[in-house]
Amino acid sequence: MADPSACSDEAAEWIELENRTGDDIDLNGFLLVDAAGNEAKITAEKTLWAGATMQIGRGSWETFCVGQKHPYAYWDGSLGLNDDVESLQLIDPAGNLLDETPKLDRFRKGMSMSLDPEAFDADDPASWYVGDDCINTYGTSPGVANPPCRTELSWFGVDHPGAELPADFDPLPFLRDAHGLAQGILDRELDVDEDGVYFHVLRADMDPAVDPEDFVPGDAHWTITFVTYGENDLWTRTNLFLTFDINDGTYWIEEDFASDSLAKVRMEELDAVTMGATDLMAALDDDWGWWDDVGFITLSRASYDDTPTWIAVDEDNDDRQYYDAVTWEERRR
Repeated sequence: MADPSACSDEAAEWIELENRTGDDIDLNGFLLVDAAGNEAKITAEKTLWAGATMQIGRGSWETFCVGQKHPYAYWDGSLGLNDDVESLQLIDPAGNLLDETPKLDRFRKGMSMSLDPEAFDADDPASWYVGDDCINTYGTSPGVANPPCRTELSWFGVDHPGAELPADFDPLPFLRDAHGLAQGILDRELDVDEDGVYFHVLRADMDPAVDPEDFVPGDAHWTITFVTYGENDLWTRTNLFLTFDINDGTYWIEEDFASDSLAKVRMEELDAVTMGATDLMAALDDDWGWWDDVGFITLSRASYDDTPTWIAVDEDNDDRQYYDAVTWEERRR
């Protein structure tokens, strides 16, 4: 973050380091060197664990921007990042050059510059992206690994809009990236506050209805819907619903009032390992006898009582069954 908007450069510049070694690293005494040859020593309160990412701010805890996330490591504030062209080197206490960036020159106000993890050459400036280059990276930095930069919806497990989904397609792994994608789209088009986008429902539609034993994830039509409450208020205004059609690679936005079934649960609160649709059918096969020969028409994952839940609805839409998506236990009928 070379050109912050929340506070002055002196109080809000930051970088991130990712530890790709197998060892934990004490960053105290490491040096940052900018393109002009200026040096700044790093001081850190916490160890950079193997495989982890750490934000490093300019200055100190006391001087860092009020209201912004405060890092646990800082470099000497006398070194400032150039807003026009900049590069950085990381040098260990023994004087060894550990890594360096290319010269980067596409900085924009309030946007961080990130290395695309799918980039072939980190020394190529084209391998680095600015936050609003992509539609799935809003709010992902600092503090977590950089996601690949996506510029179109064909990322949803398909090669192009309308492509056939793989027979074993499971949409759950895409939920976290979908949240970033939703935030990026809503922020661009509607200027929605970051805290206002919440997970709503992941839904598979079957037409015609199918027996649970015959369910194939790739045969279902999948959608993911997010809801924004606007200024964190559930009841006082019309809410915006953003729905991704995974099969078609499209999305649409609708306005509606929230229903009492919606739960205000951020995607970050749904990190527990949860079962996918195929695992659900395999694990709970014995429980479907109560439907006898009746098939189900929809399979949804939503949040009830702040708990991710799978819901299966029969083809007559008059019976449903609920399962905890973390413990796999039946919740209620």
